Amino acid sequence: MASLNASPQYYAAEERYRKAKTKEEKLKALYEMLRYAPRHKKSEDLLKQIKKRIAELKKEMQIEEKKKKAMFHREGIQKQDSPMVILLGFENSGKTFIFNKLTNLQKSSTQIPFETQKFEYGNFLLGNLKIIVIDSPSISNKNRNFLLGSAQVCDLVVFCKKNEEREKEIIEELKRRKTKLIEVSSFEIKDFEEFKQKIFENLEVIRIFTKKEGVVSEDALALKKGSKVKDLAEKIHKGLAETMKYAKIWRNNEAKNVGRDFELQDFDIVEIFD
Repeated sequence: MASLNASPQYYAAEERYRKAKTKEEKLKALYEMLRYAPRHKKSEDLLKQIKKRIAELKKEMQIEEKKKKAMFHREGIQKQDSPMVILLGFENSGKTFIFNKLTNLQKSSTQIPFETQKFEYGNFLLGNLKIIVIDSPSISNKNRNFLLGSAQVCDLVVFCKKNEEREKEIIEELKRRKTKLIEVSSFEIKDFEEFKQKIFENLEVIRIFTKKEGVVSEDALALKKGSKVKDLAEKIHKGLAETMKYAKIWRNNEAKNVGRDFELQDFDIVEIFD
């Protein structure tokens, strides 16, 4: 910005503006330039330029601030029927690398800190059970509580470690909240098929297939270990557990009729009669 008969203070502020690296530094320098700029007819264009640049810079900063707030106050994770696994960790902890390997997606993964700015969803199948995988923004002071709260909606947390001191507080908080947790470094995972099995085991669920009119469902339903027929009935339709008469179970190629309190096992096929 050219000046006419300006003071040394103005030139110093103009130099600070040119060397400023952040918007905050630039804005501070612009206000100083406005303060020390000469006031006469020939400097009117200069004053207009400074005021225009101040207005533009303030607008840019407001937009950036709104984006940051939106990042950390977005709608939270919605509970779904399928088991949900969320990846948590600090910047450059390998979350997105693990996410891509589990889901076979190709989400961009670089060394740029805080590149993931929203929840990303994918899934994988294990024994015809869909397991939802969620990549999350990197943990920061601003979003820490939001992410910890979001993790409570999920059935399992995979915490991606870099073996840093600051991770201990997060892990202790997750354990205090009785969160099901796997701690892992992306470098430790040698076989992702084995890791999928580890995720399933830590979910502590069983896979149940339903049958109706002779047709077995292609996709499995997930129920907690120890679940009974009445739990399956309630998952299928609210109130069905009360109105059902009996169920037929196929297990190890054998079929038998059972009641609502019969305990289910992994890979049972169940038909409910009401």
